Amino acid sequence: MGACVSALNAVVLCCQAGSCIASCCRCGKSSTRARAQYFVMFLVSAFISWILKDYGYKGLIHVGDMKNCDDDTCTGTGIVLRIALAMVLVSSFICLMVIGVDNSSNPRAFIQNDFFSVKWLLLAVTVVGSMFISNESAIQFGYVAAVGGGFFLLIGVMLVLEFAYGWNDSWVAKLDETGNKGWGYMVLGAAFLCYASSITIWVLLFVYFGGDGCTQTTTFVSVTIVLSVLITALSLPEKVQQGAILPCGVVVLYCSWLCASAVMSIPLDENSKCEARHSRLSDSSEQGMRAVGVVFTIFCVTYATIRAASSGQDLTGGKPRPDAALLDNEKGDKVEAKAEEDETDHVQYNYSFFQLIYALGAMYFAMVMINWNIEFDDKDHSYGRMSQWGNVWIKMATQWLTFVLYIWSLIAPLACPDRDFS
Repeated sequence: MGACVSALNAVVLCCQAGSCIASCCRCGKSSTRARAQYFVMFLVSAFISWILKDYGYKGLIHVGDMKNCDDDTCTGTGIVLRIALAMVLVSSFICLMVIGVDNSSNPRAFIQNDFFSVKWLLLAVTVVGSMFISNESAIQFGYVAAVGGGFFLLIGVMLVLEFAYGWNDSWVAKLDETGNKGWGYMVLGAAFLCYASSITIWVLLFVYFGGDGCTQTTTFVSVTIVLSVLITALSLPEKVQQGAILPCGVVVLYCSWLCASAVMSIPLDENSKCEARHSRLSDSSEQGMRAVGVVFTIFCVTYATIRAASSGQDLTGGKPRPDAALLDNEKGDKVEAKAEEDETDHVQYNYSFFQLIYALGAMYFAMVMINWNIEFDDKDHSYGRMSQWGNVWIKMATQWLTFVLYIWSLIAPLACPDRDFS
């Protein structure tokens, strides 16, 4: 009982701290302020999940069905899945409550943009409640989270492509407006860093994970290199309207990271000749890839809605939204929208879509934390035995889809000249 009270106090204190941080970061616009608070909520949940996974064994073995755990793998995987489940339940509830909200005059808009003290308390109570579900139920949710994490990766592909093109267009526009060649050098410099990082990843994968008997590693890296060279060659001709070296470099780097993550997830085989090399980086590489995965998850969760608002449309293909910064047509000056007028006519982003991304992001984050390894043993049973090859093929399939979508973005204007792809 004391452990339960301590766990509740820890979660509530962290949530209160997160709420205070979010309230200190209040912005002028209600939509921006709301998303900032959700962002802090995600960060706090992720931090708690990491702390309890790596350092919470002695306390967790006194809570719920985790009393049957006899190692930190059981408690670590269990608590990560349970916190993710709590996040998914809360965001799914809010998602259902705000379906169809199109402006702030709708009473249900307050569910999305206000009552954050209640949301923090609801999340804290849900996290504590999830600690008392059975280990088997946690594993069953793990399978659902694996599917949701896969969908999140697919959405991440679209976000990476949009980010790459948006970054390039922004700096090129600065170059055209100012005539300052420094912007051009920055574009080339950023592209160089992307390609240099990608080449470094390829070399490290060949050196530490390739060699005799490592057919899968050699194949994955070789395919990645070939496809990277292909999209680079397609991006350079002048008649390719969407071709640019910076977006291509970003895509190559992202695909190289997916390849590295897949290679490091290849199941160990005691009879394989490359296991000696595999073990040299097993611990550090897993931590490094987990860190990159966490950063990528947080990036996608925030960028999915921030970009949707600033570009005037959401990724669901909804109708355009008014920009956060309005342009006075008569004077040509930027006029900052007041907080009370931010979403009077239209919401700045799709509320339900935001909560969907939030839930999928929580699932993907859980998979990153446990390295997609949905299994553990307690004193009575062995739970879950999901093939590690599923993790590998999910990441490689995502990489190939990224290449295909980027290639289509290059050739679509040529194949369909009558359509506007601007």
